[in-house]
Amino acid sequence: MKTIIKTQPNASLQTAKDNRWDWDEFHTNMHQAYLDCRNQALDEQAGECAYTGLWLGEGSNQKLHLDHFKKRSIYPDLTFCWDNLFAAAKDLDYGADYKDNVIHGPKSNSDIQYNSIISPTNANLKHYF
Repeated sequence: MKTIIKTQPNASLQTAKDNRWDWDEFHTNMHQAYLDCRNQALDEQAGECAYTGLWLGEGSNQKLHLDHFKKRSIYPDLTFCWDNLFAAAKDLDYGADYKDNVIHGPKSNSDIQYNSIISPTNANLKHYF
Protein backbone atom coordinates (compact mmCIF):
# COMPACT_ATOMS: atom_id res chain seq x y z
CA MET A 1 0.00 0.00 0.00
CA LYS A 2 1.43 3.34 -1.08
CA THR A 3 0.58 6.82 0.13
CA ILE A 4 -1.66 8.45 -2.47
CA ILE A 5 -1.28 12.15 -3.17
CA LYS A 6 -4.63 13.47 -4.32
CA THR A 7 -4.76 15.97 -7.19
CA GLN A 8 -7.42 18.59 -7.89
CA PRO A 9 -10.91 17.10 -8.05
CA ASN A 10 -12.80 16.78 -11.30
CA ALA A 11 -15.26 19.70 -11.58
CA SER A 12 -18.11 17.25 -12.20
CA LEU A 13 -18.08 16.31 -8.52
CA GLN A 14 -18.98 19.87 -7.60
CA THR A 15 -21.66 19.91 -10.32
CA ALA A 16 -23.24 16.78 -8.84
CA LYS A 17 -23.10 18.30 -5.36
CA ASP A 18 -24.62 21.58 -6.61
CA ASN A 19 -27.45 19.60 -8.25
CA ARG A 20 -28.00 17.75 -4.96
CA TRP A 21 -27.64 14.41 -6.67
CA ASP A 22 -26.90 11.22 -4.85
CA TRP A 23 -24.09 8.95 -6.08
CA ASP A 24 -26.37 6.86 -8.28
CA GLU A 25 -27.72 9.99 -9.99
CA PHE A 26 -24.16 11.18 -10.63
CA HIS A 27 -23.21 7.77 -12.00
CA THR A 28 -26.25 7.82 -14.32
CA ASN A 29 -26.56 11.50 -15.28
CA MET A 30 -22.83 12.07 -15.79
CA HIS A 31 -21.53 8.59 -16.53
CA GLN A 32 -18.60 9.81 -18.61
CA ALA A 33 -17.62 12.18 -15.78
CA TYR A 34 -17.75 9.23 -13.37
CA LEU A 35 -15.41 7.31 -15.68
CA ASP A 36 -13.14 10.35 -15.92
CA CYS A 37 -12.98 10.55 -12.11
CA ARG A 38 -12.26 6.84 -11.85
CA ASN A 39 -9.46 7.14 -14.41
CA GLN A 40 -8.05 10.20 -12.66
CA ALA A 41 -7.96 8.27 -9.39
CA LEU A 42 -6.30 5.34 -11.14
CA ASP A 43 -3.67 7.70 -12.58
CA GLU A 44 -2.99 9.13 -9.10
CA GLN A 45 -2.49 5.57 -7.90
CA ALA A 46 -0.13 4.59 -10.74
CA GLY A 47 -2.60 1.96 -11.96
CA GLU A 48 -2.87 0.13 -8.64
CA CYS A 49 -5.77 -0.55 -6.27
CA ALA A 50 -5.63 1.94 -3.40
CA TYR A 51 -5.96 -0.81 -0.80
CA THR A 52 -4.34 -3.93 -2.20
CA GLY A 53 -1.78 -2.75 -4.72
CA LEU A 54 -3.32 -5.05 -7.36
CA TRP A 55 -2.75 -3.87 -10.92
CA LEU A 56 -5.96 -2.28 -12.27
CA GLY A 57 -4.53 -0.57 -15.33
CA GLU A 58 -4.50 -1.67 -18.93
CA GLY A 59 -4.61 -5.43 -19.33
CA SER A 60 -6.01 -6.09 -15.86
CA ASN A 61 -8.95 -8.47 -15.53
CA GLN A 62 -9.94 -7.06 -12.13
CA LYS A 63 -13.28 -5.30 -11.72
CA LEU A 64 -12.61 -1.63 -11.06
CA HIS A 65 -14.76 0.94 -9.30
CA LEU A 66 -14.47 4.32 -7.62
CA ASP A 67 -14.60 3.55 -3.91
CA HIS A 68 -15.61 5.79 -1.03
CA PHE A 69 -13.05 5.22 1.74
CA LYS A 70 -15.66 6.36 4.26
CA LYS A 71 -19.02 4.87 3.34
CA ARG A 72 -21.46 7.31 1.83
CA SER A 73 -24.35 5.71 3.73
CA ILE A 74 -22.74 6.79 7.00
CA TYR A 75 -20.89 9.91 5.77
CA PRO A 76 -23.19 11.41 3.10
CA ASP A 77 -21.33 14.74 3.34
CA LEU A 78 -18.24 12.97 1.90
CA THR A 79 -20.04 11.49 -1.13
CA PHE A 80 -18.41 13.91 -3.58
CA CYS A 81 -15.26 14.65 -1.58
CA TRP A 82 -12.28 13.83 -3.82
CA ASP A 83 -10.06 12.97 -0.85
CA ASN A 84 -12.53 10.19 0.02
CA LEU A 85 -12.56 8.59 -3.46
CA PHE A 86 -10.13 5.92 -4.67
CA ALA A 87 -9.85 3.50 -7.56
CA ALA A 88 -10.24 0.02 -6.13
CA ALA A 89 -10.68 -3.60 -7.09
CA LYS A 90 -14.26 -4.82 -6.70
CA ASP A 91 -15.78 -8.13 -5.63
CA LEU A 92 -12.86 -9.43 -3.60
CA ASP A 93 -12.85 -10.73 -0.03
CA TYR A 94 -10.22 -8.16 0.92
CA GLY A 95 -9.42 -4.51 0.21
CA ALA A 96 -12.37 -2.16 -0.34
CA ASP A 97 -15.00 -4.89 0.07
CA TYR A 98 -13.45 -6.09 3.34
CA LYS A 99 -13.35 -2.52 4.63
CA ASP A 100 -16.99 -1.99 3.75
CA ASN A 101 -18.05 -5.25 5.41
CA VAL A 102 -16.38 -4.49 8.75
CA ILE A 103 -17.55 -0.88 9.14
CA HIS A 104 -21.03 -0.45 10.59
CA GLY A 105 -23.04 2.56 11.71
CA PRO A 106 -24.11 4.54 13.55
CA LYS A 107 -21.58 7.25 12.77
CA SER A 108 -20.17 7.32 16.33
CA ASN A 109 -19.27 3.61 16.02
CA SER A 110 -17.94 4.10 12.51
CA ASP A 111 -15.61 6.89 13.61
CA ILE A 112 -14.00 4.46 16.05
CA GLN A 113 -13.89 1.63 13.50
CA TYR A 114 -12.24 3.80 10.84
CA ASN A 115 -9.43 4.57 13.29
CA SER A 116 -8.34 0.93 12.90
CA ILE A 117 -8.20 1.13 9.09
CA ILE A 118 -5.36 2.89 7.35
CA SER A 119 -6.38 5.51 4.79
CA PRO A 120 -4.43 5.45 1.52
CA THR A 121 -3.76 9.17 2.00
CA ASN A 122 -1.94 8.70 5.31
CA ALA A 123 1.63 9.88 5.12
CA ASN A 124 4.44 7.41 5.84
CA LEU A 125 2.40 4.27 5.33
CA LYS A 126 5.54 2.15 5.51
CA HIS A 127 5.61 2.77 9.28
CA TYR A 128 2.42 0.71 9.62
CA PHE A 129 3.96 -2.40 8.11
